[in-house]
Amino acid sequence: MKLTLFHLAATGMLLLSSVLGHADPADDACRQMVADRNVTPDMFSMMCTNKSDLAEVCVNQVKRMGPESTDNYVVRFFITPNSPCKDKKSLQAFCTFVTSYDGYQILALDAALVPDSSDPDYANLTHPRDRATKVCGTTAEAVHANLCSKADQSKQWEFAYADCPAEGKQIFIRECLKPKVSDGEGAGRVIHETLAECTSQYESIRRMKR
Repeated sequence: MKLTLFHLAATGMLLLSSVLGHADPADDACRQMVADRNVTPDMFSMMCTNKSDLAEVCVNQVKRMGPESTDNYVVRFFITPNSPCKDKKSLQAFCTFVTSYDGYQILALDAALVPDSSDPDYANLTHPRDRATKVCGTTAEAVHANLCSKADQSKQWEFAYADCPAEGKQIFIRECLKPKVSDGEGAGRVIHETLAECTSQYESIRRMKR
């Protein structure tokens, strides 16, 4: 997280105010940090007494996660035993992300997101995707099945090719068998590929994506 000069100054003011016993629930510095999205849930909980803004802080963290993001570590604010983001609004935003194509794939790849296993309810769930889906009242298997079932309708074909063998093969071969107009050598020529050729191409794609 990038800290601004304002953020550092506000942090100092808040800590001093807490030491002196004058922390104000409506402190402008806390509100400004929320507005600027320059505070994480754990920092907010430590420095600010106005918990009504915590949900907004948590939702902002969800918005930072994505395929091109370097901030996906923030998932820990939702899936660790003492996670600060437990309110309905925060979990709704988080679970919408977890059950999306982007969320499922990010949680599948980022092993660094694995939290500790001190909570007995999560002791056997060592993968962040398993923990995240448990928090959301589902399982990784159920989310995967749902995403695969609607991959064609959602045009998530690359996801299907990589993660849904049955659906991916069906989609690929259907598209492959459609007549195509060559744009390379012999441009304008209509190409008709056989089922065997399409099947072979699909198997090559599956091998590359494993």
